[in-house]
Amino acid sequence: MIKKFLEFLENIKQKDKTAIIYHTDADGVCSAAITSLALKRLDLTVTCAFSQKSGQITITKDTVNYLKKNNITKVIILDLSVDSNPDTIKNLELFADVLIIDHHITSNDLNTKKTVMIKSQDISDIDPSQYCTSKLIYDLFLQKIDIKDLNWISSIGIIGDFGIKTWKTFLEYAANNNPDSLKNLFDAEEFITYAVMCDGTKGLNLSYDTLLSAKDARDVIKSLEKYNKVRNEIDSYVTSAEKNAIHKNDLNLVYYEIKPIYNIKSKVSNILSSKTYPKKIIIVVQLDKSRNTISARNQTGSVSMNDLMRECTKDLDDANGGGHIPAAGGSIRKQDKDKFKENVIEFLKKEK
Repeated sequence: MIKKFLEFLENIKQKDKTAIIYHTDADGVCSAAITSLALKRLDLTVTCAFSQKSGQITITKDTVNYLKKNNITKVIILDLSVDSNPDTIKNLELFADVLIIDHHITSNDLNTKKTVMIKSQDISDIDPSQYCTSKLIYDLFLQKIDIKDLNWISSIGIIGDFGIKTWKTFLEYAANNNPDSLKNLFDAEEFITYAVMCDGTKGLNLSYDTLLSAKDARDVIKSLEKYNKVRNEIDSYVTSAEKNAIHKNDLNLVYYEIKPIYNIKSKVSNILSSKTYPKKIIIVVQLDKSRNTISARNQTGSVSMNDLMRECTKDLDDANGGGHIPAAGGSIRKQDKDKFKENVIEFLKKEK
């Protein structure tokens, strides 16, 4: 698979128009920044880099049309499980060559003459949920060019995707060989997450641009420090979980519906799962005007959050869900809120 990656790079020419599409989180944006910086060092130009809306994990029709309209000839997709919908990739192949780098469990093999798909499980026995895309793309580019000075960006992505335990030595090396500390790396990840929570795509784009120009994590923190206001809302919902969440001790479940100003469900679920209720299954449902988005966590690994989200959304119209064993997400229609909760409870009863 590494050979296919290198061949894809060799086939990118100066005349090509290259687009990068990445997931709406720290791992996704760090993967995109590493890719863009590495391509620049190879004297290759990135025409555009962007993310789709939160919750859109496959390539949408609008994205395909945008890429075609702008005469894109090379598409690099990062940290998105686009193989769950192969048809959209076939549409891209009509006008572009495609490179997919991802660490989610493989749904369909999309490798063709026009598409190269590399999953972390293709090159390593490390748990795919731990071998996040920002580390995978970093390791792949190292086979072509020296980008060791970008290890701090990869580290931020690792922190964002809960790969800390697996990559502890790598993080320590990055902190010790840059003008950074581990605290700076963790803070940079938090501010990127806050930027996305507060301003969505705008915050993500700012994070991407910041990573491209930053010398280290301190520059990221300085550029994004205005988003510190999100922390107060997160702290408030975390504190209120004991009183306002549904606690089903027989199912080892904390089910929490929130209606915040900012998109904080992932951060709230992360804190509840890692600090407040580390031995329980955490489901945080963020209520919105039209759709509810969901963040599921289980640090013990006793129940797969990927399986839970897939099973509990499969009979709902216009719903999606999936991810990894310890962490997954999804979205449902507003009117399916109660049905989803029933599905979660029934699923966990069967898992007992």
